[in-house]
Amino acid sequence: MANKYLSVSIATLLFSPSALTLATERLLDDVVVSSNRQEQKSFDAPASLQAVSREVIEDAGPQVNMSESLNRIPGVVALNRQNYAQDLQISIRGFGARTTFGVRGIRIIADGIPATIPDGQGQSATVSLTSTERIEVLRGPLAQLYGNSAGGVIQTFTREAPDHPELLVQGHTGSYGTNRTDWQYADKVGKFGLVADYSTFKTDGFRQNSQAERNQFNGKLTYQHNDQTKLDFIANIFDMPYGNDPAGLSQSDAITTPEKSSRVENQRKIIKQNQVGTVLTHAIDGVSKVSGRAYGGNREMTHFNNFTVGSPSWVGLNRDYYGLGLSYSSKTNLLGKNTLWVAGFDFDKSTEISQAGDATSNNAEKLNSNTRNEERTAQNTDFYAQGNMFLSEKWSILGGARTTKVKLASTNLAGTPASLGEVTFNAINPVIGVTYHASEHMNIYANYGRGLETPTLAEMSYDLSYNNTFNTALKASHSNHYEMGLKWVPNNRSRLDLAAFYVQTSDEIITYGSSGSKTAYTNSPGGTTRSGLELSYQNQFSSSMKLNITGTLIDAKFNENFTYGSSTVNAGNKIPGIPNGMAYSSIQWSGTDFQRNKYRQVMGTLATFELITAGANHSRDTNAESLKAGGYSLYNLRLAHRVDINSMTLTGYGQLNNLTDKKYIGSVIVGNSTPFEPAPGRNWMVGLNAITRF
Repeated sequence: MANKYLSVSIATLLFSPSALTLATERLLDDVVVSSNRQEQKSFDAPASLQAVSREVIEDAGPQVNMSESLNRIPGVVALNRQNYAQDLQISIRGFGARTTFGVRGIRIIADGIPATIPDGQGQSATVSLTSTERIEVLRGPLAQLYGNSAGGVIQTFTREAPDHPELLVQGHTGSYGTNRTDWQYADKVGKFGLVADYSTFKTDGFRQNSQAERNQFNGKLTYQHNDQTKLDFIANIFDMPYGNDPAGLSQSDAITTPEKSSRVENQRKIIKQNQVGTVLTHAIDGVSKVSGRAYGGNREMTHFNNFTVGSPSWVGLNRDYYGLGLSYSSKTNLLGKNTLWVAGFDFDKSTEISQAGDATSNNAEKLNSNTRNEERTAQNTDFYAQGNMFLSEKWSILGGARTTKVKLASTNLAGTPASLGEVTFNAINPVIGVTYHASEHMNIYANYGRGLETPTLAEMSYDLSYNNTFNTALKASHSNHYEMGLKWVPNNRSRLDLAAFYVQTSDEIITYGSSGSKTAYTNSPGGTTRSGLELSYQNQFSSSMKLNITGTLIDAKFNENFTYGSSTVNAGNKIPGIPNGMAYSSIQWSGTDFQRNKYRQVMGTLATFELITAGANHSRDTNAESLKAGGYSLYNLRLAHRVDINSMTLTGYGQLNNLTDKKYIGSVIVGNSTPFEPAPGRNWMVGLNAITRF
C-alpha cells in the first residue's frame, strides 16, 4: 500500500505536458541560505532543500500553524494535533516523531535566532507566520552542521520593509468558533526600515476542552548603514492566556466520539514568552562577510493537569535564555580552485526554575505546596566550518565539521540532595559531499554527515521508576546520514527534485512509559534505520494551470530484538510516530493566467484543489494493532480573489477542508495508553486581506 504514495505522483509527473514558451518566472529563481549560510539559488544548493514563499504561506490558510504550509515539503510530517496546549508535531525524515509536546529532534531558527534551546526543545508556535516572508527546510546530512538535534532545520525569515508605507489588515473566521486577525505596518524611512505585526487567534476547538487563545507581536527594525553594513533588531512577544488540553483517546473513542475529551475542564496550559535579538551583517569586501547575533528572552509556562481523578496538579517553568554567535564567510583560491567557506561559533544557554505542585479541585489555581522545585540549565558551545570547492565546471565538493558540547544539569532547590545530576555530551560531527553539475539544468549530489541528538531536560526529569530525579543514565543518540539526490529543471515551467536517504542511529531515545503526568525515557539497546525516497515536482502545464506534487516513502524500524519494562520490541518493528508514507498534490487554476501586479501578487481568481494522503502510524514500539492509527486521504478546496482598487489591494479567501467529511486520526501521542488525537470532519474558513499603500 505504501508504494501508492509515490507511484501516483510519478505517473502524474510523466504524463503531464510542459509548456516551454510560457513567459513567467523560472522555477530556478528561489533564493535560499540554509545549505551554506550564504545566498544561493535552491537549485544550486548541494542538499535536499526547499523553500515556501510568502505567496504560498498566505494561500495555505489563516497562518496560525506551520502545518498549513509545511505539508508540501517532502520528508516533513507536520501534524496539527487540534491541541494548542501541546503545539504541532513536526518531524523530518522521522526525527522529532517521539515528541509529546513542542518540537524535538529538529532545529527551528527565526531570523537567524534559535527557537530551539541547547537541549533540543523547540517551539513552532512562537514563529509569526503573518509576517514571515519565506520558510526554508533543510533535510539530511548538511543539517548536521547546525548542531544538536538537527535531524532537519526549519528557518523562517521576516519580510523586509517596503520602500513606501504599507498598512495591512486581515481577518479570518471559520468552524468551531475560530477567529483570526492581523494588523501590520511596514515602512522605510531613510536608513531605517520597520515591520510591526500584531495578530490574534481564538478558537472554541473541534474537541471538548480544546479552547485556545493566542496573541502575538513580531517586529523587525532594520538599520542599513550603507551597502556593506546592516543591523536587524527583532522583538517577539507570544501570549497564550489559555490553551486547553483535550488529551488523547482510545481507538474506539477516537472513531465513535472524536469530539470527546478524556480530561476534565480547566486542564490547560498558560504561556508567555518575550524575546529580543539583533543580527549584524557586514560585507568587508566583495567576497568576505562577517555576521553576528545576540539574543535573550524569557518563557513562562504553567500546565494544569488532572490525570488521576481527585488529584489535580500543575507543572511549570520560568526560563531565561540567551545566546550569541559569530561567523565569517569568504571566497578564496585553494589549490588553484575557487572555494566558498564559512566558519563560526555559537554559544547558547537557558536557565529555568522547574516546579510542580497541587492545584485546587477545579484546576483553577495553584496551591501553596510544591512537590518539585529545581533549577535546570542547558548550554552548548559549538564551533563549525564548512567549505565548497569547485573542482571544474562539472564537479564540486563540500566538507565541514561541527564540534558540539552540550551540558545539562539540575539542582534541587527544595532540600537534599542539593544536586540531582549533571551530564555533558561531546561530539565532532563531519559532513562531506560531492555534486556533479551534469548540465545547466541538472545537478546530482551525494552527501554523508554524522549527527547528535541529546535528551532534553524534560526527558531527563524522571527515572525508569517515575521518581522525581535527573535521569543521567539517559544517553545521547548518534546517527550517520547518507543521501543521494537529483535536481532537474528541463525548462522554465517544470522542476523535479528526487532524493534517497539512509540513516543509521545508535542509542535511539525512546519512550519507556507513562505514569499519570510523568513520562520516562530510555535508549534502544539496538540500532535503528530510516530509509526512504522523496519527490517534489512542479509543472505549469498550461497558461492557467499549475501542478504541484510531493511524496515521501519511509521505512523507519528497529534493527534488533530487545525488552524494556514489560514491553518486547521485535527486529523490524516500526519506530512510532512516523507514517510510512506521505503525499501532497495540488492543481491550481488562475483566471488571469497568473498575471501579477507590480507588487508581485497574482491577480484575479485562484482556485486550488488539494489531495493529502498519509500512511499508517504506530504509537508504540511494540506495534500493537490496537495502538495503531490507519492511513487516510483528504480533499481540500481553496478559493481566492484579488483586486487592486487605487492604492489598495483586496483579497478574499475561502477554504473547505476534508470535503468528504472523513473520520480519521490526525496524530498519535507516542508511548501513551490513550494515544489517538482525532482530526475534524468537514470544516470551513473565510478571510479578507486589505493592504493600503501610501
